[in-house]
Amino acid sequence: MKRALIAVSCFLLLLSTCRNPLNPVDPEGDEYVGYESVDSDGDGIGSYDDVDEISLLRPENDTTLDTVIPTLVVYQFNPDKITAYHIQINTSSDFTGTMILDKEDYPSNSCIVPTGKLLDFETYYWRARAYDGTKWSDGWSEIRSFSINTGNELNCSPAGGDSLDDTTPYLDWDDTAGAASYEVEFALSEAGLDESDIRTTVESGYQIPDTDALAYGNTCYWRVRGVNEEGTVGIWSSIYSFSIQESLYAEINIRQGTTIIASSDIYGFVSTDVGTSTSVIFTIENTGDENLELTGSPLVAISGTDSSEFSVTTQPASSVSSGSSTTFVIAFSPSGEGSKTASVLISNNDSDENPFIFTITGSSSVSVGQWDSSLWDECIWGD
Repeated sequence: MKRALIAVSCFLLLLSTCRNPLNPVDPEGDEYVGYESVDSDGDGIGSYDDVDEISLLRPENDTTLDTVIPTLVVYQFNPDKITAYHIQINTSSDFTGTMILDKEDYPSNSCIVPTGKLLDFETYYWRARAYDGTKWSDGWSEIRSFSINTGNELNCSPAGGDSLDDTTPYLDWDDTAGAASYEVEFALSEAGLDESDIRTTVESGYQIPDTDALAYGNTCYWRVRGVNEEGTVGIWSSIYSFSIQESLYAEINIRQGTTIIASSDIYGFVSTDVGTSTSVIFTIENTGDENLELTGSPLVAISGTDSSEFSVTTQPASSVSSGSSTTFVIAFSPSGEGSKTASVLISNNDSDENPFIFTITGSSSVSVGQWDSSLWDECIWGD
C-alpha cells in the first residue's frame, strides 16, 4: 500500500511538472501553457505572477539586427494580473546616455520600436520592468544590447583620395535608415574634424558653398552622421578624403587672321577665277595647359562633295605646346564655275572639340577675256 501511494505521488508530481513548466516562458514557444508553476525567487509568489522576476526574451544579448524598427520581447507574465510593461532604450550601458525610448504603458510583453527612434550603424541598450496593479518590479531586468546594421552602406563620395577639379564639390552619401537629417563636417586635416563647425542638411548630400571654397592643392577630410526625428545623433561615419587638383587639358582654337573660327563655323574664300588659285593661312592655337596633339592622318583633312576643289598645301605641326601655335594653308583651285563647299576636319586631344570641324566655301567664274577651251568645240568653221 505504501509503495502504491509513493508511486501515485510521483506520477502526480511528474504530471504537474509536465503541465506546469517554469514560467514566464516564451509565449510563442512549445512550453508555454499559461499559468504559474514555481516560485523562482522564493518570495511566495509564483513566477508567472511575480513582477520581481522580470526577464528579457529577445533579441538575444549583443545581437545585430537588420531593421530600425525591431520588436523587443519580455518574458510574459499572467496577463490577468500584470497590466503594464515599462521598456527603456539608451545609448549607454549604464543608462546615463541619451534615452531613446522610455515608455511605461505597454499593455503586453512585446514592443515594436517606433520609426524614427533608432539609427543604422548604432548600438543600443535596453531593459524592462512590469506592473502588477499594485507595484512595479523592485528592480530592472538584466541589460541587453543590440546593434543596427541594415546592410545599406553609406557609399560616401568623394572618397578614397579622389582627385577633383572642383573647389566646391558635392559631398554625397546614401540615405541612412532612421535618419531625419544629417550632420556633416569637413576640414583640411583629420584633427580639424572636432565638431566645431558642423553643417546640417535634410538631404543625403551637401554642397560645399562658395564661401568655403577649397583651394587647388588642398586635401579635404570629411565625415557624416545621421540624426533621428527627436534630434538624437548617430555615430560618425568613417573619415573620407579627397584632393583638389586643377586638371591639365588641351584647348584648340582656330583663327584666320584675327577672326576666330569656331567648330561648325563657315569660312568663305574670295571668289576665284577658274584655272587660278587662292591660298589662305589658318592658325591653330593651344590655349590649354597640356600639349595639343593633332592625331589625324593627314593632320588636316578635307572632305565633302567639292573636296577636290580645295587642298592643304602646308600641314601644321603635329604637337602644339601650351600657349603656342602652328599654321596650315588651304588652297582653293576651282576647276569649274559655281559655288563649292567642303569640310575641314582636324582630329586632336581636346576633350570637347574632337574632331574640330568647320566648313569652307568658295565660288568661281570665268573672267572677261579669259579663253574657255570648251568654246572651241562649239565653234562652226566655214569653208
